[in-house]
Amino acid sequence: MIHQKMVEFERKYSHLTVISDKWYKKELKIESMQSFDIPVRDDAGEYNEEWYRARLMYGLVMSETIPSGVIGLELRFKKGSVGSTNIEPDVVIFKNSNWFKQYINYVNDNRDRAIFGNILMVGEGKKNTDTKGMVSAAYNQIFPVMQMAQRKKNEEPIVFGFYFDSKHDILLFKLKGLRSLERYFDISSDDLFSMRDSVNSFPTYDVMSNLVTGEKKIPEKDPSKLHYEELEAISDETFNDLITLLKQKALTTGIQGISDTQQRLITESVSLKMYDEECLRIGVYPTTKFYYLENETLRTFRDRFQAELINAARLAGQSTTQYSDNDYKFIKEIVRAFQYFNLSGAHGTSFNQAVFNNFGDNNIKSDLNQWFTPIPMMKSIVGMVNPKPNEIVYDPTGGIFDFLTMSFLNAFGKSMVDQAEHRLYGSEINPETANLGKLNLSINGDTKATNIFCMDSANSKLLDLSGLSDDDKGKVNRIQKFIPFNSETGEGFTFSEDDTTWVYHHPQIVNPIPVFQADVIETNPPFGEGQAYSKDEIPVELYSLASGGSEETTKNKIDKGIIFLENTYRCLKPGGKMAIVLSNSLMSKNETIYVREWLLTKVRIVAVIDFPQKSFADVDIATTVIIAYKPKDELERNLYLSEGADYEYFSKKIEEDMIGYTKSDSKKKKAKKFNPVFMVSQAFEHINLNFINPSEIVSKEELRFVFTNLKYQEPEIQEKIRLYEGKNRKEFFSKNFELKNEETGAKFVIHEKITSMVKEFKYWLIELKVKEPAIYNKFLTHNGAMWFGKLYQEYMD
Repeated sequence: MIHQKMVEFERKYSHLTVISDKWYKKELKIESMQSFDIPVRDDAGEYNEEWYRARLMYGLVMSETIPSGVIGLELRFKKGSVGSTNIEPDVVIFKNSNWFKQYINYVNDNRDRAIFGNILMVGEGKKNTDTKGMVSAAYNQIFPVMQMAQRKKNEEPIVFGFYFDSKHDILLFKLKGLRSLERYFDISSDDLFSMRDSVNSFPTYDVMSNLVTGEKKIPEKDPSKLHYEELEAISDETFNDLITLLKQKALTTGIQGISDTQQRLITESVSLKMYDEECLRIGVYPTTKFYYLENETLRTFRDRFQAELINAARLAGQSTTQYSDNDYKFIKEIVRAFQYFNLSGAHGTSFNQAVFNNFGDNNIKSDLNQWFTPIPMMKSIVGMVNPKPNEIVYDPTGGIFDFLTMSFLNAFGKSMVDQAEHRLYGSEINPETANLGKLNLSINGDTKATNIFCMDSANSKLLDLSGLSDDDKGKVNRIQKFIPFNSETGEGFTFSEDDTTWVYHHPQIVNPIPVFQADVIETNPPFGEGQAYSKDEIPVELYSLASGGSEETTKNKIDKGIIFLENTYRCLKPGGKMAIVLSNSLMSKNETIYVREWLLTKVRIVAVIDFPQKSFADVDIATTVIIAYKPKDELERNLYLSEGADYEYFSKKIEEDMIGYTKSDSKKKKAKKFNPVFMVSQAFEHINLNFINPSEIVSKEELRFVFTNLKYQEPEIQEKIRLYEGKNRKEFFSKNFELKNEETGAKFVIHEKITSMVKEFKYWLIELKVKEPAIYNKFLTHNGAMWFGKLYQEYMD
């Protein structure tokens, strides 16, 4: 199929720096009438129009949709008036291979018009995907040449056109006689440039030839016969177009504006679409049940759709509500819009912005806007933490669950949705936002999205009552009013500072996880001015930080960011990784020094990244991302958290020129009017901490001890040490060490045979430091340190 071949092109030719007429001739046997040698990237490093033309031509030729011999590039046609500029379409597809000779005759004598009778299709492309570019390409290049190709002796000749750009889908056109430009397939919109066509629906050479001769008509699509592989992966732009169209349709079905009903129907229908695609993918049935036939009555559609899809989805655990006839009028339009597309195979990285911009009322969008995390930042943060497929990932303040979405793509990818089912968890206090989060996850590939819960994660704690003192039990009544559920097993709360007994549960889960703690937590909670708990809103007994500051600091209220910082720590397994977005003031002001002191006694800091104001949507607050590791046992706690502990961590301040955003109207400052388009420079995009479990990291100081000990006390590796001290130093290092120096500072990870020895020695050092500090300090002055210092310096150089 064309789309698969285009993806193949992207992989096969990723090394290309220029594309020339000779490249087209050699690789695709396509002729160009002009010589050219064009770089494939612009000054900003982005792929340009030439790259996208080559990609599409590769797809058409290699999929055998169009023979290479009838494709011509860089042709120039003169307009009628003298002195006017030439029309230079990017691609022309001809009826037969005589075009080359005909074009030479036309160049020599413009009165020779035979070339125009041979034109079958005209194509033009742009780098950008805005409507202005589409209109320009259609009416300045495609349409004029299509008009030239009309032959008046035919009663109703037909010629075709296509538009392409960076997206994988396209626009297909037709022109009959001297009429106006039309879309190749009829669309349910008056906008000629909405609802793009699947590239796989590009008509073949034989189909177009038969259409021209009148032997066939443009085939009607039959959605009821679609197999899984025939569904086209939807792009974020097409998704936006379809949602816009559905909003217009809503007005004709009695659903006004961006209503709760509209949001619910779209969300549930898209979930049904995902269920249908999953059934197709695994072979439950061969052809789709998610379709609408134009000749169906509403009653027929309702009865069939409910019997074939809705009931089956409900039996499979899909959440749907009862629908009225008025609902079905709108559901019909939703099905009609999405039936040809594959949502679970969507391509593009902006679906979270599509969900954010298209759903929810203004109040919800305003709330979400404050904590909307831009895609490039989120990808970088998730890439640093690097969640793995065997790890449980949790976001306690999910919003529309962008962190979970990116974690799913990072750890699993769309082909591993079954493995992700019991690995991704999220909670969100607003039910409508939680539903948007499910939609966001589904569209991005996690079609099940089963572990999303509407709850207040700061207050919902289900803990063992055993061992509580009478005084503690007396506090339960006050705390209970904050809890939106009661335990069926009679459990309540414990106020132990020991986080291993501070057990966390989702209220909707009946103990599937005895102790719910996550391997990875990534979250962007509420914080800053206007986002504080009063003492009447939070059970302070659950959080040591709620009363840990000065009396003035915590007298009447406490920043929600502080509560969620502690909440994140307590929900994290020993040995777990966390990333949290907080106000920079929590990390810098004197009145919150108690928060920083508390944090340093709980986790090993891996990275601290400061962002300028307004980096996160319309929040006029400087923010800090903290990435940290929770020590897994007492030995690690002694190493990283004991008084005087010292270790390296990554620190980066993101300057204003490294990150910015644009607004459609810069005068509109309110969050609910904010429509962000974020841009991150390469300097930030390529930060990669390559998160290593600190238990596998040996610092420079520790490694110095290791080498000293190994050199003088471990005969089995003396030969390797001598090998280093001889001439084969590169061989020694290449076999036994790997340098980790990705903006985190130099870290050596011991490999293969001596890994276990190093770990044992590392724990011996920790014990020595704690129990025999005098001997430990004496060990620092061992002459082996000088030897390692020299070794270290030489290798770094």
